[in-house]
Amino acid sequence: MKVILNADVKHLGEEGDVKTVANGYYRNFLFPRKLAVPYNEATVAYFESRKAEIEAKKEAKRGPISLSTSFSSILSSYAKLPE
Repeated sequence: MKVILNADVKHLGEEGDVKTVANGYYRNFLFPRKLAVPYNEATVAYFESRKAEIEAKKEAKRGPISLSTSFSSILSSYAKLPE
């Protein structure tokens, strides 16, 4: 069954992602918790209208990653390794 996620679901995807899940997983877990909606024309149109908002949330969650910050964190973790 194809669904669109209403929220981030660990080990499945982020808000706005289209996923294929088992009917029982949707019926027993995702739907009762309002984590997903069925994939159809109405829900696709709704999520398309919210696309900019969802992308802004994702960008804010991930935060800006600078190359120098990630490189320095790699170097510092490498320096801590035993020889």
